Amino acid sequence: MIQRRNFTPAVYTAFVLAALVTVLPFTCKAASDDGSTLYYSANALYNQKLYALAVGEYKVFMEKHPEHAKIKDAHYGLALCYFSLGKHAEAEPELKTVIEYGTLGNTNQLHLMLGQCQLKLNKAAEAEESFTVVTSAAEPGPFAPIALAGLAETQFRQKKWDATVKTTDRIVASEPSQTMLIRGLYQGGYARHQMKKYKEAIPVLEKLLETKAAESLKLQTSFILAECCRETGDLEKAAKNYAAAIELEGSKHEVLYRLGFVRFMQKDYPGAVSALEQSLKVKPNSSFAANARIYIARALIKQKEYAKTIELLKPAEGAEEPNDETSLWLARAYTFQKNPVQAAKVLSSALERYPESKLSRELKFDLANAQIANSNFKPAGDLLSTLLNDPKWEQKTDATRLYAVCLHKTGDYTKSLAMADNFLRSAKNDSSIPDITFLKAENLYLLEKLDQALPVYKSFISKHPSHSNVDSATLRMAQVHYRKNQWSKALSLATPLAEKKPSGKVFSDLEFLIGDCMFRMEKWDEAIASLTAFLTKHPSGDPRIDTALVELGVAEVRKGNSEKAMTHFSKLVENHAKSPHCAVAYAELGRINYEAGENEPARAALEKCLELFPEGAQVPKATYYLGWIALKEKNDAEALKQFQALVTAHPGHKLSSDASLQLGLLQLGAKKYVEAKATLKAFLTKNPKHAEAVAATYTLGVASARSGDKNTAVAQFRQVATKHPKSEYADRALYELAWCYKEMKNKNEATKAYESLLENYPTSKLTTRVRVELAELTFDAKDYEKVIAELETTLEDLKDKNLREQTLYRLGTAYFNKGVFAKSAKTFEDLIAEFENSKLIVSATYQAGESRLKLGETEAARGHFLAVTKLKPDADIMESSLMRLGETESLTKRWEEASGSYGAFLKKFPKSKWITRARFGYAFALEKQGKHEDALAEYRKVLAGNKKDELSVRSQFQIGECLFALKKYDDAIKELVRVTVNYGDKEWSAKALLETGRILETKGEKAMAIDQFRKVVEKYPDHNVAVVAKQRIDALRRNK
Repeated sequence: MIQRRNFTPAVYTAFVLAALVTVLPFTCKAASDDGSTLYYSANALYNQKLYALAVGEYKVFMEKHPEHAKIKDAHYGLALCYFSLGKHAEAEPELKTVIEYGTLGNTNQLHLMLGQCQLKLNKAAEAEESFTVVTSAAEPGPFAPIALAGLAETQFRQKKWDATVKTTDRIVASEPSQTMLIRGLYQGGYARHQMKKYKEAIPVLEKLLETKAAESLKLQTSFILAECCRETGDLEKAAKNYAAAIELEGSKHEVLYRLGFVRFMQKDYPGAVSALEQSLKVKPNSSFAANARIYIARALIKQKEYAKTIELLKPAEGAEEPNDETSLWLARAYTFQKNPVQAAKVLSSALERYPESKLSRELKFDLANAQIANSNFKPAGDLLSTLLNDPKWEQKTDATRLYAVCLHKTGDYTKSLAMADNFLRSAKNDSSIPDITFLKAENLYLLEKLDQALPVYKSFISKHPSHSNVDSATLRMAQVHYRKNQWSKALSLATPLAEKKPSGKVFSDLEFLIGDCMFRMEKWDEAIASLTAFLTKHPSGDPRIDTALVELGVAEVRKGNSEKAMTHFSKLVENHAKSPHCAVAYAELGRINYEAGENEPARAALEKCLELFPEGAQVPKATYYLGWIALKEKNDAEALKQFQALVTAHPGHKLSSDASLQLGLLQLGAKKYVEAKATLKAFLTKNPKHAEAVAATYTLGVASARSGDKNTAVAQFRQVATKHPKSEYADRALYELAWCYKEMKNKNEATKAYESLLENYPTSKLTTRVRVELAELTFDAKDYEKVIAELETTLEDLKDKNLREQTLYRLGTAYFNKGVFAKSAKTFEDLIAEFENSKLIVSATYQAGESRLKLGETEAARGHFLAVTKLKPDADIMESSLMRLGETESLTKRWEEASGSYGAFLKKFPKSKWITRARFGYAFALEKQGKHEDALAEYRKVLAGNKKDELSVRSQFQIGECLFALKKYDDAIKELVRVTVNYGDKEWSAKALLETGRILETKGEKAMAIDQFRKVVEKYPDHNVAVVAKQRIDALRRNK
């Protein structure tokens, strides 16, 4: 459609006030003052039309005599001067002032002048008010016509179209001058056009054309009249007036464009092309150029001149891509030319460049049709779906039909069915109803909704017996019966249809269907004969060959012909590797080969079955036989994996029960105790009298014990030991029973189980282990001498590495607890040397360190504690080992290593019960390295605990020592005094007093130092510090 033009109205400001000469008084006989002289002088100048000079006089008068009696008259004169000079901005306020006085001049004249000024100043709203005063006055006098013209102008400028119409109607009715009539008709006609009152505008504009208006105005009027005629549907008159307006200055290209549009609407396509081409010739790049080309193209398409259309719209090489509308019509030209590929390219490009275009819906719909023509159903469907969800798209029925087809072609039969139903509900007498009815039936069939599909096919055949898809529908009905296992009904439809010998690929299914029905009816000989005949006729290329082969193989299996069956199955997997029937073929090939003892080909076939058909019905069989192959090859992990997969994924399968027993045994071997427990429990529930029930019961006990379910384990082991004492599992059941009781803290029952085993099964391989573990029970009773005696004896002939390892550890622990540290150290060190990867290595190494430390062998002890820290033990042992390491490094005067160990301890165990002890050790090691400031900080952290223990008093003393070393003698003395004051510890008070003397001595205060040393001797005569104090006294006296 063509857009309605927004005209810029012609504004005329040339109308003027006529006969508005006002003469002002210029003499006053009574006036003798200077003010009056100035006033009348100004009046005189005004009357002489020396307006500029008069302005000067009035201003001087008003400035010098603001209170003069003639001041108001002066404002009146000044207003007239400004108006006469055309200084409307200066005249406006003066006129307003004079009007406010209300005593000077003619009110109508003053408002008319004010309106003129305001109109000149583009104050249309204010001018409207001023002119309205005159036009609404009871007696406007000679000012009425000009005021009406002025009022119409102000309303016109403000686009008050309704008011403009009313005012211009008054002007026209008032028998105005020719000039005012022409202006009034133009404004009235234009205003009606803008109000879309086209029918009312037409006679007004036609009357204007009858006047002696200027040629340029007539051209403008003809154009507006043409627009009104077009809008009212009078295309013939519109074309006539457009033709009359062709020479409209600056708009010729537009007039021609609109003329071309009207001719297009009149279906005068050659005329439309002529006018539009002239428009382009006048101004090739105008704002109408693109639309002109569009309508030329549309006119050409109407004339079936598609090549010319494409030539017109197709961009030149390297030129900018066409816009959205151009693209739309270019694509349609390609479509009419039967070139959907090119049409799709154009439309796709346009949608990419103009995604928000108003034409996007049309572009999408056309692109969908092009894509359908190109068999690109998925993108076509996506476009149609978007349009169907767009409330502004009107062609819903057509889009629904096409969308149903696209969905069907892309395999989305559910949605296609819904769309087909929507179409059939909404379409009335549509020619596509038969096609969509058949499509609906096809969707139902392909969705496996066979019972629903059958009546739709029947209805389709009944209502549209001559439709091209009737035979296809008949075939589908046969297939429905076939799918419903109604072999006889399927044959009753397929046989007569086959006799018609229908052509087409879809009907190649008929011969196979007939043979397949016989197979389904288990008529093996007939099935073999029919399927063999089918394969003879279709040796390759037919999609049913694979099914025929698998059915032949199965039929031969049913007849007991394994070799023939293998031939068919092998041919199937070799020539039809992607067929779903290969699952059966591979599974049967695997089974047949396994039963023949051919493990490798059996495994290859079964693994191929799982690889290609991981979700297929043959998975249980393939998995089961793979499990047995793995068992035969002693690959327990693989066997477990296969049996687990079978039992988990297919618990109800006939092979699952047998697989579950093997799975339970394998799970136990893999230490999957919880899983083994559940599996074996289920097996025993289903198979209580199975030949392997005892083994399963024992294994269930083991799995229960290992999973923490001691009560269930005890029950199972007791059942084996009491009900099956002669089984090979009886001694093991008693051993496991003892362990259960030990873990349940029932040492008496555990002892009984051990003793029962030793008594009833003296030749069992478990007796040595049982004796060791009995010794553990004795150990728990703290009878270390007995433990040592039993374990020393056992150790002599013990060859089992695991038991030897445990025995060494127990023996070392017994030595340690007994206080025999030399033996405990050696025993633990033997364990370390013999079992360097032992799980007990951390504990054994730590105990070896403790043993050496007890013996005072700090160097050896340190080596063990260091080794523990490198073994990354658990937190408790790490805590103890790190503490011991710091202590032994201090004892061996490795101060730097000690500070590192203590520092690590402080970071890792900030809440340890030994934290204060570690901090003191850290501080002391720092002090020994000469890091007195750092040591001071750590000692003070010890004191922050506000305790009165040995570490606190020692820290207080060491603070004094550090300050002494730092030569902060006075501070050192103060801290040493606190040793006695805060703690009162005799030992450290004595040392603190001695150190105070040493500090004074160092400071050179010998007398005070001697006094301090004397106090040490007097206060602590029996302490070793007294000896040192005496020595210092003697030395100081000698030095005097």
